[in-house]
Amino acid sequence: MPFFELSFDCGESSLVVRRFSIHEAVSTPFTASLWVRSENPAVDIGAIVGQPAIFKVRSGYTNLTGGGLRVWSGYVSYMEQTHAEHRQNKVLSTYHFRIVPHLWLLDQRRNHRIFQHLSIPDIVDKILTEWNVRRAWKIDRGQYPKHEFRVQYGETDFTFISRLLEEAGIAYTFPDVDDNGSLLTFSDLLHKNPPRPGPPVPYEHNPTMEAEREYVSKVSLVRDVRPGALVLRDYDFRRPDYKLLGEAPKANDEARFEQYHYIPGGMFVEAGRGGDTPFADDKGIARHDQPTGEKRATRALEAARADRGGIAFESNLNDLTPGVVFRVEHHPHPDLARPLLTTDTILEGSAEGEWQVLGHAVFADVPYRPPLVTPRPEVLGVQSVRVVAPRNGTDLDNAVHVDEFGRVRVQFPWDREGNLDDDSSCWIRVVEGWGGAGYGWLNLPRVGHELLVTFIDGDPDRPVLAGRVYNAEKPVPYKLPEHKTVSAWKSQSMPALNGYNEIKFEDQKGEELFYMQAEKNLRKLVKNDEIDTVGHDRDKLVQAWEFETVGGNRVQHTEKQRDEMNGRLQHIHIKGDRRQLVRKDENEYNFTHRRLLVKKDLDAVVKGEKRERTEWDLHLRTQQDRKDRTGKDHSLFVYQEKQEKVGGSYAREAGKEIHYRAGEKAFAGAPDITLKGPGGFIRIDGSNVTISGTKVDINAGGSPGHGHGARPREIVKAEEAVPIIGDVHVQPDSPAFATMKALWDKLVADLAVKPEDLKYAQLKRIEELNEIAANADIETRENGLVLWSGKGPPVAGTVAQDLARERTAEGIPSMTLEQTPGGIELGHLGSRDPWENTDEAWRIVSKRLATQASGDVHIVLGIVPIPEGRIVRDEIEMLASNPKVTSINVLQMVPSPTGKYKDAGGATYDLEPISMQEALGLGPPPPPEPEDEGEEEAAS
Repeated sequence: MPFFELSFDCGESSLVVRRFSIHEAVSTPFTASLWVRSENPAVDIGAIVGQPAIFKVRSGYTNLTGGGLRVWSGYVSYMEQTHAEHRQNKVLSTYHFRIVPHLWLLDQRRNHRIFQHLSIPDIVDKILTEWNVRRAWKIDRGQYPKHEFRVQYGETDFTFISRLLEEAGIAYTFPDVDDNGSLLTFSDLLHKNPPRPGPPVPYEHNPTMEAEREYVSKVSLVRDVRPGALVLRDYDFRRPDYKLLGEAPKANDEARFEQYHYIPGGMFVEAGRGGDTPFADDKGIARHDQPTGEKRATRALEAARADRGGIAFESNLNDLTPGVVFRVEHHPHPDLARPLLTTDTILEGSAEGEWQVLGHAVFADVPYRPPLVTPRPEVLGVQSVRVVAPRNGTDLDNAVHVDEFGRVRVQFPWDREGNLDDDSSCWIRVVEGWGGAGYGWLNLPRVGHELLVTFIDGDPDRPVLAGRVYNAEKPVPYKLPEHKTVSAWKSQSMPALNGYNEIKFEDQKGEELFYMQAEKNLRKLVKNDEIDTVGHDRDKLVQAWEFETVGGNRVQHTEKQRDEMNGRLQHIHIKGDRRQLVRKDENEYNFTHRRLLVKKDLDAVVKGEKRERTEWDLHLRTQQDRKDRTGKDHSLFVYQEKQEKVGGSYAREAGKEIHYRAGEKAFAGAPDITLKGPGGFIRIDGSNVTISGTKVDINAGGSPGHGHGARPREIVKAEEAVPIIGDVHVQPDSPAFATMKALWDKLVADLAVKPEDLKYAQLKRIEELNEIAANADIETRENGLVLWSGKGPPVAGTVAQDLARERTAEGIPSMTLEQTPGGIELGHLGSRDPWENTDEAWRIVSKRLATQASGDVHIVLGIVPIPEGRIVRDEIEMLASNPKVTSINVLQMVPSPTGKYKDAGGATYDLEPISMQEALGLGPPPPPEPEDEGEEEAAS
C-alpha cells in the first residue's frame, strides 16, 4: 500500500491526501501539488499558507529498490477550497495547495543593490544567508574569480541568483538528505554525479504485467541540432586595439554552427594581475582576463549542447530525480547503453490508483550546464547620480576623487546600502567632449556634483557617466533668467573653494563681452605667430612686476599720441645700438636730477639751432682736450664775474681785432709781459721796462687806436620742456582705471608745484616715501605683532625688537614694523632722510599692521602715558575695533640695572604690564552702578 504523510507547522491534521503531482527539474524549484479532503469545512487556510510543510511518500512496491521514501520540505505557497459537499450528515471539503522549496520565496523580493569584490558563489551565498536557506556546494570555489561590480537591478532575488548561476554554469537540485526533507545542492559537475545504486533499470515495452518490477518504458530517443562553436568578444579600454576573444573548443561535427556574441565586460574580473595603476587598483586589481572569457564561452557552449541528445521515458521508480545518473538495459538501440542524467520528472499518484513517473534525461557523458534562459535586465534611458569620495580622505580628495583614467565613483539614487563614500560603486569612466592620445578635453567631475549615467548595451554592470546637471545645492554660476545671454566655463579653487578660473561670453546685443579670469597664474604658449587686433581701446594693469622678452626684433607703431608713466624707477638695458627718430618736437621733463654716462664717445648733431638753459650753476669738466669751433660769431654774456685759469700756455688770435675793456680797472700781471706791434714793442720783465720802436713819442699828442668794442648778441631763450597733460585714456569700467587715474592726477598736481619752492624737493621725497609705505609688502603673524611708542630717550623700538626676537625663539614667530619686509625696505631707502621726512611713512606702515593684526598683540611703551600726536595712539583704536585681535598687552619700559632689554643707547630695562587706561592717561574706570533687582528679573 502507498504511504503518505503530510504535516504542517501550524499543527493542522485533518487533511487527508487523495492525489498528488510533483514536478522536479534541474535548476528549478520543485512544485508539489496536493489534493486533500477534510471533514472540517472551515480549515484555517490563512494559518497554512506561507508556513512550512513536509510531504512524504512511499510507493508501496515492496520489491522495488527505487520505490522508497521521498520527502519534500518547504512552504505552502497556495491553497484553495475547491469543493464542499454534504454526505451522510457530514460535510466533506476538498482542498488544493502547493508546497514549494524555501528557495521559491526569493522570488517574492525585488531589489536594487550592488555587490562588489565577490565571486558568483559568494554573491549567491550572501543572499541565501539573508533568507536562512540551507544549502550545500559541490564546486571548486577557486575556479570562480571575484567580480569588481555586479548589480541586481529591479530583479527578484531568485531571478538575480538564477542569472548568475547560469552564467557561471552552476546547476542546483533538491536531493533528499534525511527524513526532514530535501537540501538545496549546487554543482558544476552534475553529469559526474555517482551513478544510481544497483543494476541498470530494465527497459519494458509493455509494463502492465510487470508492475511489481523496476522498469522504464515508452522511451523516446531524441537528437537535435545544436551550435558547435561559440566565440565571445569583449573590449578592454586599457588595450583598445587588442582583439579580446574567448573561444570555446569546437565540436567537429557542428563547428559550422557558430554563435558569436559581443558581451562588454564579460571577461572583466579581479584576476590579481597588474597593479601598475595604484589609484585605480585601490580596492582590487580588476582586468579583462582572456582565460576567463574562454571558460565562459566553453560553459555557454556546453549549456547550448547539453540537451542535444537524450530520452523521454516513463517509469515506476520515484528515485529517478533530477541530478541522478542511471543506465538502461535491454533497449535495442545502442545509444541507450550510455549513462543518462535525469533533468526533470513529474511524479503523479493517488491513494487508490497507480503511480506514474514521467521524465527526461540527457547523456551523462556530455558536460551538463544549465541553459542560459534568465534574461539580463536592461536599463532604459539615463539616471542621475552623485559623485562621492572617501570619508577619511585629504581636503583635496574630498573635492575631487579620481583615478589615473579620470574615472570617478558615484552613489546611485536607488542604492539603499551605499554611504556616499568610495565604497558606493566601482570606478566609472566619464564621457568627455574630446579624447585622443594625450590630448582632448579634461573636465573632471567634483565630489558632490550631480551627473547623468547611461549604461553600455543597457547593462547595469557597465555604467558610463555621460553628462552633468545642476541642482538646488549646486546651482548655475549665474542667476537665471537675468543672465540668460551669458555662456560660461567657470571652475572653483580646491580645496578652499574661495576662488575660480573663468571664461565667459556675454551675447546680449550691444553688450557683447568675452571675459577671462585666472585666479592666480596665466601662462600662454604660441609656437608661431600671434596676432591681436583691438578695434577700440585696450587697458592693461599689472599690479607688481612685468617681464617681457623678445628674442628677435620688436616694432611698435602708434598712430597718434603715446603716454607712458612710471610710478617709480625705469630701467632700460639695450645690449646693442639704440636709434630714436622723433619727426617733430621732443619734450623731456625731469623733476629732480638727470644723469648721463657714456663710456665712450658722445656725438650730438643739431641741424638747426641748439639752445640750453640752466636755472642755477652749469659745471663742465673734461679730463682731456676741449675743442670748440664756431662757424660764425661766438657771443658770451657773463652778468657778474668771469674767472679763467690756464695751467699752461694761453694763446688767443684774432683775424682782425682783439678788444679788451673794463668798467673800472684792467690788470695784467706776469713775470714777463710783451706788447708787440708793426713799429716796435714794449717789454716789462722782472728788472726792466723796455720800449723799442722806429719812433717813440711820449706826451706828443696824437690819439689812441680805435677798436669796435664788445658787442655780443643776446641769446635766444630756451623753451621749457612741458609734458602734454590731457585726459586719461582709460575706460572708466576697466580694472586699471582707479590706479591709473590716481597716478595721473598725482602727476598733474606735481606739475603744479613751482620748482622755485624751497620745500619742493622735501615734499617730493615725503610723497615718495609715503607711496613706498602704502604699497610695500608687509605681513603679520598670528599672535606675533609687537608695536611700540617712544623715540628717544628712551628708544622703545630696539626694546620692542628684542621682545619680538625673544618670542620667536620661544616658538611664537613675532616681528615689529621695522622687521616686516615693507619696514626693511622703508628703513633702507630712508636711512639718510631726516625724521620729518620719514615720520608719516612709518605711521602708515604701523596703521596697516594694526588693521590686519590677529591674535595677541604686544605694545612696548617708553613714555607713559603716550603723548598726544605720538605713534600708536591711533593704532590702539584700530586694534580695539579689529575682530581678529583677541587681546592687547601693554608693556611699560622700567629702568633696571639687571634688565634683559636694551635700548639704542645701551640702557637696560624690564617690561611690566600696565592697563590701557594708564597707557592713554585716562585714569581708572568708574565703579559699576548697582543693578536694579526688578530690571534683572525682567532681563531674565
